[in-house]
Amino acid sequence: MSAYLPGLSIAPRISIPNPWIRAYSFTGTEEWEVNPLYCDNVKKRYPYNSGNRLLNIIDMAIFDFLTGNMDRHHYEVFTKFGDDGFLLHLDNARGFGRPSHDEVSILAPLTQCCMIKRSTLFRLKLLAQSEYRLSDVMRASLSRDPLTPVLTEDHLQALDRRLGQVLRTLGKCVKKLGEPQVVITDFVESSRVTTSNRLKSRARQMMQHPQEREELQISLHQHTHHSCGASPASGKRFLRLSLPFLSIFLQTTISGG
Repeated sequence: MSAYLPGLSIAPRISIPNPWIRAYSFTGTEEWEVNPLYCDNVKKRYPYNSGNRLLNIIDMAIFDFLTGNMDRHHYEVFTKFGDDGFLLHLDNARGFGRPSHDEVSILAPLTQCCMIKRSTLFRLKLLAQSEYRLSDVMRASLSRDPLTPVLTEDHLQALDRRLGQVLRTLGKCVKKLGEPQVVITDFVESSRVTTSNRLKSRARQMMQHPQEREELQISLHQHTHHSCGASPASGKRFLRLSLPFLSIFLQTTISGG
């Protein structure tokens, strides 16, 4: 991914330590590993005490848990966008290791902070539905890669299993704190009206009013048919085009900051 980024002279970026960085030693431990209230301390520190930065960290933790990446010691941001800029998920080489092992400690930002963007939760729930199952979306996305199949079936099944764990974790948070404290509304997006923005708006309505789920799915099918000539019955094609890689579903949630 870094090979496709603009040069530092054009778009300067900085590397920032992950608040949930690991000790990287056999004897040492980090505070978050022994203090279940660690997130309260993080919330008081800049730049996590305002804006979307902490929510973006939680997005990143969910992405890392799904892929099994325990090595997220730093993240990067473009300096041009200030504190509200999106995170760059560089260095994912440790991802997709052992498909049989789910390292729940990667989810510490989520389990300790018990908060998530509404748009992220929508995408997670959508990818847990049988017709948009995450493993199916990934399999279809990677089928066109020159190195196909890229991921083994065990890794694809692990995605579904881990996604279920994320949703169960969120369910416990909601039960403990209530949905208003857990599900956080994203920053207001651009007022420019586009097909993509209208679909995102419908997605937010779906989260607030589950009875509108069927209408949203119809909108997805219609958008698919209009934009890429596919059959309206093929909603998976829309997701396949929207999710060429797993990270897209998280990156799009933070594209506005």
